[in-house]
Amino acid sequence: MIEDFPEYELTFEPPLAFHHLSGGLALLVDANRLAWLLSPGSGSPLLFSIRPTTPILSLFDEQPSLRILGRTRFQHANEMNDPVSANFAIAALTADNQCLANSQGQHWSGIATALHQAERDSDARMARRVAGQIRLCLALLEKLSIAYRTVLSIATQKPTLTADVSVTSDKYSHWLGSEYRSCLNELYSLRDATLVATYRLRFGRSDPFSMKRIKALALGTADGIGHLIAGAMFSKEGDLLIDHMSLYRSIALHCLGATNPVVDDIYRLRTSAGPYGEIPYLVYPLYDDIERMRDIEQGSSKGLFERADRAEIIRFLSLPQHRDALEFCYDCFVRLLRLCEALALEIAIEPKLITLTDDDILEATLTDADGKVTRVKRDEKTGKLVEY
Repeated sequence: MIEDFPEYELTFEPPLAFHHLSGGLALLVDANRLAWLLSPGSGSPLLFSIRPTTPILSLFDEQPSLRILGRTRFQHANEMNDPVSANFAIAALTADNQCLANSQGQHWSGIATALHQAERDSDARMARRVAGQIRLCLALLEKLSIAYRTVLSIATQKPTLTADVSVTSDKYSHWLGSEYRSCLNELYSLRDATLVATYRLRFGRSDPFSMKRIKALALGTADGIGHLIAGAMFSKEGDLLIDHMSLYRSIALHCLGATNPVVDDIYRLRTSAGPYGEIPYLVYPLYDDIERMRDIEQGSSKGLFERADRAEIIRFLSLPQHRDALEFCYDCFVRLLRLCEALALEIAIEPKLITLTDDDILEATLTDADGKVTRVKRDEKTGKLVEY
């Protein structure tokens, strides 16, 4: 995909950085830091140049409700047609400015290898599960972002939809709900993998794992991984972000089979007014009454949602701000990665990587820390690895 704008005498071609924004928006940046804000429904293309000293992640600090969640780098035009990219990276970074998800995925793979070489196979399986769940969550977060972008482009073309007013339930809202629930389910599995690894590797417990036991250990820890888990899941002094994630999953996949108890799958357009103008973006709102949902989860749901409560529907849809599914999944993923990062620091197991020599490789796709992709394969005539 090469984008040409003859009226501006501009051409976008790889290498490119494709930044995923909240609300289904995207920012395309070329090697010269010329940027195009992909904003359906906002009129003419929003083209601008980014100063070399301006961090990309700070561009939308003054544009309400918009934030950069991740990026994909494309070195070649044909990569832009891949249904699943090989180098999606989230915006959250490590201390040395690497993608937090890729860094933790590689680190926990290395921990699994080190544990396996130490003949601690059961522990190695736990570490491998953490690494595998990180990769799954990363892929599903990108899929959810792509779904938002697709639905936004469709929603802004409908003359009946007006930003900040219309609410829609259709096949596209159900698609968004399906992608959201898939991502939520894998985030929940990453939560479980992280808690079990903490129970075994950090606290050294060999008895059967249970939430009651990890809760007691977390609440009894003043700092470190235990304190972080307590704030995310058990202590009212924290934000209980991961506890809320578990509750949303329980409602959506078990208790009611619905993402939002009163309105089910819906999306709406909102408008962000700021330095870049008035920009329509998409919101898939999540129900806000946490205590009401907790009653349902605990089995006290009789009579709560037996029939549509018109007053409750109006109250919920009239809120000036909603918790958005894409941003919620992103924030939960980052929090779980921070827990993995803290756990890895505390158990202090030096990761070991499996080393492959050139003789072991027939064909490979390599991605560096900046997302640059290199493809190599063995030449049948010379027997050497060549880039293609």
